[in-house]
Amino acid sequence: MGNAIRWLKQKISQIPIEMSDDDAKVQLNEDIDLFIQEKILYSGKVITQFASGHIQNNSKILTYGHSEVLKKLFKYCAIEENKSFEIYIVDSKPLFEGKKLAKELSSVKNIKCHYNLITSLSSVLERSSIDFCFLGANSMLSNGRLYSRVGTALVAMSSKNKNIPVLVCCESIKFSDKVQLDSVTLNELGDADDMINTKPFNKTGFNLQQYLNKLEAKKLEEQNSTGGKKGQQQQQQSKKEKDDKLLQSSQKNEETLSNWKDYPSLNILNVLYDLTPPEYIQKIITEVGALPPSSVPVILREYKSIT
Repeated sequence: MGNAIRWLKQKISQIPIEMSDDDAKVQLNEDIDLFIQEKILYSGKVITQFASGHIQNNSKILTYGHSEVLKKLFKYCAIEENKSFEIYIVDSKPLFEGKKLAKELSSVKNIKCHYNLITSLSSVLERSSIDFCFLGANSMLSNGRLYSRVGTALVAMSSKNKNIPVLVCCESIKFSDKVQLDSVTLNELGDADDMINTKPFNKTGFNLQQYLNKLEAKKLEEQNSTGGKKGQQQQQQSKKEKDDKLLQSSQKNEETLSNWKDYPSLNILNVLYDLTPPEYIQKIITEVGALPPSSVPVILREYKSIT
């Protein structure tokens, strides 16, 4: 957005002072339409064509959250190029942006989607034989760092440790002159209440329930062999009491932080973005080609010389 605003200010400053207001508005509207086509619409199509060469039949792709350019890339490969592949979508609380991508891609022919939370990332990388990790970008800083949704750095680092190439699809309009070394100095914060799940917990987890069912079945067999019908009644009563205790305990735990604002010494931080170091990124795919992270300032310098 900052690059677009600077471009608009520069175009306004270049309008001749003797030009009438009506003519200036017409010229400015034409320039804006051309800018949208070249920097947003056409650039996404070019990036899709460049990046599609990395996706082949039976490929396994890892991605994180939701990215519009990646969604177009995956649909292009499946529909236009008729490639069959699998996508492992990793998501995280509280925004769960990956749900939107999973919903849109699950209905696309030739794409098999797997939806996982970021807590299972290590298991996905260990067992799934991922070929490439594709990431979206909110911005590429001039020191080669990727500024994107929080959790992106963890996905990139984990993929790099497994020797999985990390590819970032990013329009050049998102390149920034800023230099940032960490995500603490300058960041955006979301609503702290989004981090607190105050919705009542009304059921036992699947794995825990399966375990309890096995225990109950085992005890039921033992009681049937000794106590008959009386043992069954005691078993049912015992099961009901245990379920009530689990429900009460879970509700109590869920309500622990529902009134967190009453504790002056407690602060809940909902950070929205993080920084991914350039050593975790193999290359950045843009409308001007595939570039290493170190080439970001070069592209910025070329654009400044053109404008």
